[in-house]
Amino acid sequence: MNADLKKEMLKNIELTKEIIKNNFEISFESYVETNSKLNLLTYILMCDDNK
Repeated sequence: MNADLKKEMLKNIELTKEIIKNNFEISFESYVETNSKLNLLTYILMCDDNK
């Protein structure tokens, strides 16, 4: 994967995490689910280097 694309995706994941953390209109369950999916996506992107 292109390093610049990967860096941009990771930056967007962190931005999204901040947005959901600061959004009081979503339920705690939705926050946890979304955050866990973002963490999984981050893990997958980071493991892509090891292939």
